[in-house]
Amino acid sequence: MNPHGEIPVRTEQDVVLARQAVRQAAVACGLRLVDQTKLVTAASELARNAVVYGGGGTMSWHVVRDGMRAGIRLEFVDQGPGITDIAQALTDGWTSGTGMGLGLSGSRRLVDAFEIDSAPRARHAGGDHQMGVGFIGQATRVIPVEEATRVGQVRREARALAACAGFGELDAGRVTLAATEVATNVLRHGGGGRMLLSLVQGRTGPGVEVCAIDRGPGFSLERCLPDGYTTGVGSPGQGLGAIRRQAQVFDVWSDAGGAVVLARIYPERSRDEDLDYGALRVPLGRETVCGDAWFLGRDGARVVVALVDGLGHGVQAGEAAAAGIEAVAEAPELAPDLQLGRMHARMAGSRGGAVAVACHEPEAGLVRFSGVGNIAASVHEAGLPARGLPSHPGIVGGQYRRAPGFSLPVAPGALLLLHSDGLQSRWNLARYEGLAFRHPALVLAVLLRDFDRGRDDTGAIAVRLGGRA
Repeated sequence: MNPHGEIPVRTEQDVVLARQAVRQAAVACGLRLVDQTKLVTAASELARNAVVYGGGGTMSWHVVRDGMRAGIRLEFVDQGPGITDIAQALTDGWTSGTGMGLGLSGSRRLVDAFEIDSAPRARHAGGDHQMGVGFIGQATRVIPVEEATRVGQVRREARALAACAGFGELDAGRVTLAATEVATNVLRHGGGGRMLLSLVQGRTGPGVEVCAIDRGPGFSLERCLPDGYTTGVGSPGQGLGAIRRQAQVFDVWSDAGGAVVLARIYPERSRDEDLDYGALRVPLGRETVCGDAWFLGRDGARVVVALVDGLGHGVQAGEAAAAGIEAVAEAPELAPDLQLGRMHARMAGSRGGAVAVACHEPEAGLVRFSGVGNIAASVHEAGLPARGLPSHPGIVGGQYRRAPGFSLPVAPGALLLLHSDGLQSRWNLARYEGLAFRHPALVLAVLLRDFDRGRDDTGAIAVRLGGRA
């Protein structure tokens, strides 16, 4: 391995090559396995930042020495819009959105030295539009809201996500308003709860998802939506009606177990931007890396979904999950059983994990599925009992017996749902009247409220099938 080198990072494939180059350099340099893993994890996050938010760039590496010790110096350069507030970008919870959930602050903690030099540049509209959309899931930022100071934290982190999505001041203000009002509701009327913040992918660009979960007495939506209904003293006084006007997607659920409020906000001029999916990628406890990862691809009306649960949790589980998901992202057109073979080869040498891949082919009216391990997968349709999609035993990246996938006929409007064992498997959507027909992100939030194990990473993705291209 050369002691120095440079490669372009402009596509997901380039991110994979960057990871491989860093690993080879780290091995040649004699770094311990744990240090190799940390460096590769940080490199993966920073390379993907350069692709997603910098419009592509380069990664260079150099072997450096300090006496008898040798190390690797990585440098990522892009020509993107820059980072306007570096201090904010280094705050915990500020993530790249499509990476492993580390953000810049998590990447900094994985290495011995970390520097950023950024000069903001003007943004330019335009460019080629690709027919397909494919993206690797971002981390879900979960903020407990048990005291008033947490409302301020929610506001700051929501604004940071808006900046990460490239929102202007007006659109960032819409996100901040929605997050503040909903978090205040959780504290004052829900008796405390959780806020879930994440970047979401729209048809042409990113948006921000704000979701509140509480176990309070619930509320009457008809009463809360009219103008003038406020959360009380200390609230901006906008009410849920104002939040609904700010958001392109607004959905709520309220029952004896508490309430869930969902809002998705895209740039104000966006129309019909939302993709009908929901996803969770929640690390265990105080872990900075989630060991679960997901991918969603759309080409016309065809949809490909993949979920990986890396064995255990933490950096090494995240490394295994990222390797598997990147294999799918490189060739989403392949059938699910062929995807598993690629993922197995890519995950070899890692901890391995449980894997599931599903593809909806609307012209044939089928979902094709292949899975190994304990990923739970099911299809939910009107008037029919839920149908499970069984997986084979084994560990992808370790040992498993290759088996053919299978196909399941589905009608337009069906809900496809996959989740790791971070959620209990004993839930039944039929017990929540009408929930299966609501926004997929709302469905997952309700399941997280009621069936979160709380002792493992949680990965989940739900997609409404049969939608238009």
